[in-house]
Amino acid sequence: MTVKITQLDEMKDERIVLKIEGKLLGEDAALLERSYDNLETNEGVEIDMAGITFIDSNSASVIRRLERKGAMLSGVDFFIRTVIETYENGNTQEEFMTEIKGKYDEKFQKVREIFEYSLDCGDDIGASFAVFIDGEPVIDIWGGYFDGTFTREWERDTIATTHSTTKTMTAMAALVAADRGLIDLNERVAKYWPEFAQNGKENILVRHLLGHTSGLAGWTEDVTWEDVYDLYKSCDLLAKQAPWWEPGTASGYHGITQGHLVSGVIQRVTGKTLGQFFADEIAGPLGADYHIGLDPKDLHRAAPFIQAIPEGGLTGNKMLDRVAMNPNLNPVNSSTDAFRMAEVGAANGQGNARSVATIHSALVTDKVNGVTLLSPEGRKRVLEEQSNGIDLLMEIPIRWGMGFALESPLFPENYGHNIAYWGGNGGSLGYADLDEKMTISFVMNRWIEGMHEYGRYQRLVKAVYECLGYSTNKNVFVVAAPQ
Repeated sequence: MTVKITQLDEMKDERIVLKIEGKLLGEDAALLERSYDNLETNEGVEIDMAGITFIDSNSASVIRRLERKGAMLSGVDFFIRTVIETYENGNTQEEFMTEIKGKYDEKFQKVREIFEYSLDCGDDIGASFAVFIDGEPVIDIWGGYFDGTFTREWERDTIATTHSTTKTMTAMAALVAADRGLIDLNERVAKYWPEFAQNGKENILVRHLLGHTSGLAGWTEDVTWEDVYDLYKSCDLLAKQAPWWEPGTASGYHGITQGHLVSGVIQRVTGKTLGQFFADEIAGPLGADYHIGLDPKDLHRAAPFIQAIPEGGLTGNKMLDRVAMNPNLNPVNSSTDAFRMAEVGAANGQGNARSVATIHSALVTDKVNGVTLLSPEGRKRVLEEQSNGIDLLMEIPIRWGMGFALESPLFPENYGHNIAYWGGNGGSLGYADLDEKMTISFVMNRWIEGMHEYGRYQRLVKAVYECLGYSTNKNVFVVAAPQ
């Protein structure tokens, strides 16, 4: 639910007070009306609306009915009153609504409305959302603004940094390389990258890199972003350092290093960096507008982040704090041209929802845009469990497959399906349901950190399943996890 309704214990001038907090959607407004009707007596009931920050036209209708039933409203701001009056006069709310562009199957109208709601209420500034089923788009929509000046629209070809959603693209590259026999995910990294066999890393397997169990969650040496952008230098440092824990025994989120580690393997086998291999063998053949290392000619299409809240501070988890600060990833530096043009395969992929959903469709169906990227056996490998327990850095329970999460508090409801997913710092998402042959993606420019970071895509995913006829849990559990 997006709204919290509580009856205050104390009386206010001998009246019952229902306090409303949150953002009120039509369905939740209907619940408010039922709560009001279920009171033993509703004479003199006051509804405290001070906690409401937005109300849609359906909610306005419910609020007007409550007023007619004798409810007394307090704390209703001017905007809400204006919406009620506009609705009451028979006008539409288009003057308050963001224009949503693109296309969608009518059965997903509710999804479109929730996407629009996020933009209207300010949860998002500019964003794109896509759902593909069996490799075909059933939702491909976008709206809002390119940046915080609100002068340039988010367009069909607008792209943005997807932060750790990039890790799913790195995983796709490894899965394709393995499916073609170029690498063996169960082989030692040192077979392909001899310099890697130092300081107790001789037996680290390629799959340990994908499952965050290699013990190389960050750099031991102090590094700058310029060091990270230098693939030779940053990969050489990883090859020389010792693991932070015994490899293969537990996961510890490889926030920035994962892409470098996989790139080190792929480059020695193919002669191409991760970004080059990804462009030539995945994004290019699929016609997907996603980039690990953005061409300068495309910089003008890359939307900057709009920071919504301050960065979180140190956590007290020494490994997590080391990764977070060496170097520090924040929406300012990840909006720079230098960051976008580098190859940071764990954190700097540039794309939109359409491109993310297109690429992930190769996990769930035989052909995407006429191209077969993975064999049926190769697609199933994403589900091979690499670890299952409390992550040493994120300190949440998580089950990792090959580069994708299979279970975590981010999506406690899996509908009994095989799902693989991960999201990026700020709020992006890449999600694949292998049983439904469906992919879902969300890419945005409003950067949020913490528990509210995930609420936007969680309610969209929930609505998608509801539109497909699934019964969903109304209460979405949200947890903060660093990405």
